[in-house]
Amino acid sequence: HGKAGGLNFVDNYITVVNDRPENRYNSEQDEAPSLYGIADARHQFQPDFFISCVPCFFHENGDLNRRVGFTQAPQHYPEYQD
Repeated sequence: HGKAGGLNFVDNYITVVNDRPENRYNSEQDEAPSLYGIADARHQFQPDFFISCVPCFFHENGDLNRRVGFTQAPQHYPEYQD
């Protein structure tokens, strides 16, 4: 299936797991979006990856920015010098 098939599998899996009764909060949290990071098998996230990317999904007042559904960060290859 390659990368696209793997991404589709993960997206479907997360949706199924989140909808299980034992994983529900029975509050507005159940309708909140899921944020997750995906990296290539030989890629290593930088320590500040989530701190840098997650704010892109929100307005300055903390409300979800529904116009943002995807963000991409530069890749780092440890075998090459910066």
